Order: sequence, then structure tokens, then C-alpha cells
Amino acid sequence: MLSSSSLPRRGVKPVRGLRRFGSTLVPGLVAFACAAVAVAALSACSGSSDEPASAPSESVATSTGEPAPEKIRVIENRQFRCSGPVDLDLVRVTMRTTIDDAVSLDANCTGRIGRIEVETWTADGIKVQNHGKVAHDVVIESGYIKCHDIAGEYHQDGIQVMGGRSITFRNLRVDCLGNANLFLAEGGLGAVTPTDVVCENCVFGPNSGQTLFYADSIRSGARGTTICTGRFRAIRVEPGAVEMVSEGNQVLPHDDPSCRDVTGKGTSS
Repeated sequence: MLSSSSLPRRGVKPVRGLRRFGSTLVPGLVAFACAAVAVAALSACSGSSDEPASAPSESVATSTGEPAPEKIRVIENRQFRCSGPVDLDLVRVTMRTTIDDAVSLDANCTGRIGRIEVETWTADGIKVQNHGKVAHDVVIESGYIKCHDIAGEYHQDGIQVMGGRSITFRNLRVDCLGNANLFLAEGGLGAVTPTDVVCENCVFGPNSGQTLFYADSIRSGARGTTICTGRFRAIRVEPGAVEMVSEGNQVLPHDDPSCRDVTGKGTSS
């Protein structure tokens, strides 16, 4: 139950017209050429399939503490796919019509994402794939996943963890409509059983079937998290869950006022 894509790529154009005087290049043109090479190298440093999106002008002024443009991805109707080392401040994905998972943590993904913001009307918010050298040692530090609607009979999860090792989601607010807000169950090509995958200090809304679903996984779950009771139950546990993590969590009734709009993005349609 998972996938991928990206924004149009912007390459660095070759520097033309460099003239030589003997064996010496014009100094100004050399500086320009070096700057172009540096930009190309920076673009290659992120293990995602998406180039930096245009950021608001206030984000450009890094001296103010705003994220640098090269560490931002803003995507509409395409998936963000992490498939290598990553160090980003913000990933924002809006899926209005494309039936695909908004964010895919794929083979070889490792590193940090400071904030993830997902709004979807179709499929999963985040999917951790399970093939090859699975995602590992990943930290997502904050954000939200809001599912406004669901595409047909799609099996929608806020976060579906099919594989991966040592993945930490922190300070995420998740409110989806299908199976679960956090679904921990080995799947995909079965490269590994999800191991040490934990949501810390998260808030799970009340609109999925079961809010937190433990299945085939090892030392995974939630810690210090608020769990609003879903349509059927708050927590579901299957026999395949080994050494489940369930520490300091709070379960609230389905209709508790604080569960009404946990993401701040409005109630579901």
C-alpha cells in the first residue's frame, strides 16, 4: 500500500563563453563557474527525487532563522520520495487528485526532515516501504498529516509502516479516515519487519477505524502520545506485535472536544 514522483527538475546550465588569456581564465568568470558547480553539488546532496520549490520571500532571508530555500520541498499532486541521505527543514505535499501516497520513505532513505505537512484527499499520508536497504535512522521532527477525503475504497492510513529500522516521528498530528492513523505491519516485499519505529509526543485524531494499529512489528509504537478513540476503537493489537512500545500515552473518547480538529486544518468532509 505505498509509492512516488517529483517536481520538474531545474538543472544548472553550462557556463558559455569562457575566454582564456594564455593559461589564465578571466577571474570574474571563474568565480561564476565555481558558483554554478556549487549549486549543482548542493542539489545532489538531498536524497529525494524533488528539486527545491520556490519559497516565499521571507524564507529566503536565512539570517532571520527561516528555512533556506534549498532545504524546502513544496509539491502539489505529486509524491515526495526519500531514497537516500536527506537533510531538509520542510516537506509540504498537497494531494488533491493524484491517487498516491503523499510521502514515501523508500530504500536507502536516512537523515532528518524538520517538518512534514501533508494534506490529502486520496491515499496515505506517509508510507515506509519495505524493499532493498530499507529506510533507517530517520527522524521527522514535527508537522501534521490531514486526510480530508479518501479515494474510493483505498485503504488509507496516516502513517503506514511496512518496513524500516530506527525511524522516529516526533510532534506529529495525524487525522485520517481509513484504516488507522499509525499502522505498524510488515508488508511490501518483506525485506524486514518494522523495527524501532516510534511516534513520540504525537496526537492521533478520531476519524480512522482504529487509531493505532499494532501488527507484525518489533519494538514499535507510540510514546507520550494522545490517542483519540477512532470509529471502532482506539488501539488494535495483533499477535505479530513484539515488544510493542506503549509508554505514557493518553486515550481520549471519540467525541472529546480536543479531538475535533487535531491538525488545525479543519474537520473532515
